[in-house]
Amino acid sequence: MSEKVDYLVNGAGIMGIERRLNRMGFEGHYAVNYLGHFYLTHLLWKKLIKSDFFRIVNSSSITHERISGFLGRTTIDLDDINFEKGRYSPTLSYARSKLYNNLFTHGLA
Repeated sequence: MSEKVDYLVNGAGIMGIERRLNRMGFEGHYAVNYLGHFYLTHLLWKKLIKSDFFRIVNSSSITHERISGFLGRTTIDLDDINFEKGRYSPTLSYARSKLYNNLFTHGLA
């Protein structure tokens, strides 16, 4: 097995599903579209930084901008990641998960 990883492409995703929680209790869009990318990057981090020129690509979507324009605001509700307090919107959940990916990518950079 290789001691280093030169490229990581985080591209898994789901869109528009009804509200459901994974086995760990996280809402589906958040779990697959964001936490999956974050966790795989975390697991491979030591191998990535051994490379002289590693790259991480996180898939995202412009949907986070379109939905925020529709709603008139961009929101991240850290107190309600799983949409337990308010009305669930698959589109908003998807858009937030993609915004989380963008913020994660900026943080890595």
